[in-house]
Amino acid sequence: MNDQSVYEQALRWLARRSHGERELARRLRETGAPPEAVERALARCRELGYLDDAAFAASRARYRLEQGHGARRVQAELTRLGIDSAIVQEVMTDLPDEEETLRAAQRLLGRRFGETPPQDAREWKRRHDFLARRGFDAGIIAALLPAHAFYGSHWSIGE
Repeated sequence: MNDQSVYEQALRWLARRSHGERELARRLRETGAPPEAVERALARCRELGYLDDAAFAASRARYRLEQGHGARRVQAELTRLGIDSAIVQEVMTDLPDEEETLRAAQRLLGRRFGETPPQDAREWKRRHDFLARRGFDAGIIAALLPAHAFYGSHWSIGE
């Protein structure tokens, strides 16, 4: 593969959706592109403003939050995609506040389980695990699903 074909492949992928730099580099290398050609293509994409890890991370975080994912899951995904830790931290500080996150988790629970509260411990656990898998932290989950409702009043979570 020559430099031009590697660059064109990068543009095709970037036209479909935004990518992080490491993710795009990995994909280009997987096609068999020489490392030097990959670096030149990435540099050209950066230079023209087509490749920006900070913008990609912010966009991906907003998208995942809109899908109902919590901050922990968003952070893990950005890290997995190879976004620099400083950029991830900056994006995480710009995320919605706790009240907005709580409302998002509540909407998600309502869509998935309806508005009725859990009727037993098994149903409570299903909802708890659902939110945990979505990446909501323990404080948000506890605020929405008070544990003492099924595990005794000696638990003060969510009161």
